Amino acid sequence: MGQSLGRIWVAESVTFRAVANITSKTCELRCGHCNLLKRIVDGDRDAFAEVVETFQRPLFGFSDEWATEGVAVEIAQETFLRAWRNLGQYQTGRAEFSTWLFSIARNLALTN
Repeated sequence: MGQSLGRIWVAESVTFRAVANITSKTCELRCGHCNLLKRIVDGDRDAFAEVVETFQRPLFGFSDEWATEGVAVEIAQETFLRAWRNLGQYQTGRAEFSTWLFSIARNLALTN
């Protein structure tokens, strides 16, 4: 069972394996979504729903340029799932969260 957020489904059973490397010390000005990411690391599923709500339209539009509508929806959904599973790999000092998220989508689009 999952929660519908527009066209994207967030699976409630996805295992969250992020390490708590998003802390006040690692948050920098480049991380505009740092508080939201810290809430996710603390296990707040509603915070991840906010990420989906914030990025689903832009991400779908981005994916839609690379693929047909059906495939674009799959790319967007898989992007959110991979972001959820791999949030611990996101490094706040290297890039904005949105850059990291769109990089996941780009890589998925290139392999489809």
